[in-house]
Amino acid sequence: MRRRDHAFDGRVDAADVIHPSHPCAVHIAVHIAVHVRMPIGNAMRIFQWTCRCLKTSLLSVFVLLMLLSNTVQPAPRTALIKVGYLYKFAKFVEWPAGAFEPGTQALALCVLGTDSFVGALPSIEGKPIKGRKLEIKYFAQDAPGKGCHILFVSSSEVQRLSQILTAVALTPSLTVADMERFARSGGMINFITQGHKTRFAINIKAAQRAGLQIRSKLLKLATIVDTDPS
Repeated sequence: MRRRDHAFDGRVDAADVIHPSHPCAVHIAVHIAVHVRMPIGNAMRIFQWTCRCLKTSLLSVFVLLMLLSNTVQPAPRTALIKVGYLYKFAKFVEWPAGAFEPGTQALALCVLGTDSFVGALPSIEGKPIKGRKLEIKYFAQDAPGKGCHILFVSSSEVQRLSQILTAVALTPSLTVADMERFARSGGMINFITQGHKTRFAINIKAAQRAGLQIRSKLLKLATIVDTDPS
């Protein structure tokens, strides 16, 4: 926080309160992106500009977050179905012991970019999985490193998919996406639509290379694919 020469009067710049890299800033940007359907990078810039313009009390920042939360439309049924699948995937995947930091009680679902069903994710946050609680983390642009047990790559990141998969190739992260041919591109699970039903494809070899084991119960429900030759 910048030093001020006058006595503190309870009023600070919003930009001082929430730095652009702060998780709360990313969370607000996700709300903006989902509501107005824009890339999360643009939403982040709007949020930063708003912070600079407000130059007012903390209350304004929280009012902004509340307004955004209230104006986001309820998640559609298909979004809730896919988010439910994300939660169930975790129940049928075994991570290597080294994937969890000693003492941690969380299983981290990291969301990179923005997608049409990001607004439905709070419905599974905090739910129990194998003695742990599901924690959701949002990332605007940079692919997260360690600490993500599930990495959902949003459709907004399709143009740099190869770069993202390369960055997480050596981490025990279950990569999931809702984009065409994701699993055939080296990802592990991607949603597919068959008629009016939501299904999924699994790249078993990609999961095994990351040290993950997917149980047969889940594999029986999936379309099994392999990575396309480069």
